[in-house]
Amino acid sequence: IHARYSGGINVLSASAVPELDVANTGGVLGLQLRLFGGNPQNTSLSVKGAYEYNQLYSLASAMTGAYGGYAVAPELQIYFAPWLGVRAEWRKRFSQKRITGRGASLSGDGYFIMPFLEMGAVRLEGGLENREWIFKDGNGVTTLSFTDSAYVGRFRFFF
Repeated sequence: IHARYSGGINVLSASAVPELDVANTGGVLGLQLRLFGGNPQNTSLSVKGAYEYNQLYSLASAMTGAYGGYAVAPELQIYFAPWLGVRAEWRKRFSQKRITGRGASLSGDGYFIMPFLEMGAVRLEGGLENREWIFKDGNGVTTLSFTDSAYVGRFRFFF
């Protein structure tokens, strides 16, 4: 079982369009099936299925709202040394329906690539996260589509 809470400001790669800058708060709750690897601190290949919740605030007010839906994500983790490795994930977000209004939906894919340093039960990782957002109105017409990228840093604790 895995869970994650995140929050922050995601600024578009080309922020020449400031009305599309997005503040995003959200969370993920799901199951993870490890196909290869002995534990979460070994080289492994996993598949995750999850329910995602995103609360978006945007100057392009059509997209503002709370969205919920399902996602699937394969994750590959490779150790080069007992203290050094890289983790990569590709996520497919299925159509998330707007909870705070009728008809609108949010979809898109995303990925991250994060090298990490690990000491015992503590991991420090950082890298690039990229997400595609496709917003459709109540009639199913794509009204907004963009990609945001960010450098991300994380602490992970294993217990």
